[in-house]
Amino acid sequence: MSQIFTLDFTYRHFVHSAIVTIRSQGCDHRVSAQLLGNNLRHIVPEGELSFRLSNATRQPAAAPRPGYNEVEQAIRAAVIRYLRHPAGGSLR
Repeated sequence: MSQIFTLDFTYRHFVHSAIVTIRSQGCDHRVSAQLLGNNLRHIVPEGELSFRLSNATRQPAAAPRPGYNEVEQAIRAAVIRYLRHPAGGSLR
């Protein structure tokens, strides 16, 4: 099963947006986030991050660029908030 939605997240006190796709297989959730706009291209040049929600407690891998793991964490937190309160208003 898949879900697609637009999500706002905060990184370094600025609000950014992404189109998020979540693919679920059992208890595993695979997240792909396509960043909207160009504000984070210096951190995520390709504009897309992918990660598993079940890896939340893992040690971060070596980041391809400074700030990458922090952007991933900001999106992860916003996705979790969204999944807990999908009809809620602001997701910041």
